[in-house]
Amino acid sequence: MLQITLDELDVFASWLSSKDAGFEDNDRETKVNYGGMMLRSLFEKWPHNDMANTDGDGGEETQRATANFLSLPEHTPFIVCEGNGRPLLRLLVRDADKEDVSQQLNSLVPPWVTDVVERRQLPKFNKMPFYLLPHNSMNVKQPKKDRLSATEMLQVKKVMEHVYEKILNTNEVSTIPLNQIHTKMEMYCNDQKLDPDMDLRTVKHFIWKQGGELLLNYKSIKS
Repeated sequence: MLQITLDELDVFASWLSSKDAGFEDNDRETKVNYGGMMLRSLFEKWPHNDMANTDGDGGEETQRATANFLSLPEHTPFIVCEGNGRPLLRLLVRDADKEDVSQQLNSLVPPWVTDVVERRQLPKFNKMPFYLLPHNSMNVKQPKKDRLSATEMLQVKKVMEHVYEKILNTNEVSTIPLNQIHTKMEMYCNDQKLDPDMDLRTVKHFIWKQGGELLLNYKSIKS
């Protein structure tokens, strides 16, 4: 039988843009979290699940990030365990709204679960350090290696905007719309040209694909 374990250390690690996840809003600016959606599914019947209320810090953002959760079959079993794996409570999804079970859940469910389903607070995005270097084709004799840090869900086009304004375009006052930044420069990782709509986490896991800090190369486009 298939078993899925949700652990505090990595349950919220799976962030994707709505577009990459294939949801209808098709917006790369909207992020979804699969761990948060799974928790909403498991605890949908629990009276303490207050996800319909978006008041408070992060409530609306958490609502958007977990809005595409699916209702599980009510006979789906799940187990609340201690950190060492020792079972504390076995129940079915439909049992969570029973008064006695609800009271047990109230005393046993850990804070990282109640933060999401009761207080509507998902963890913030992780910070990711990365390096910026000019592409080899630019023939810079003594390239400066800039080390930056940003949220792992930052889109490549925002990095390109920074490079264009702070490094490539320092002598000009004019700026360029973000959706046109690709006409002025390109960004590479492992010599692969990056889609400006990609986020840093996707670049690191699917293009960089190695240990150590992410290395990005920029190249200006000559008019």
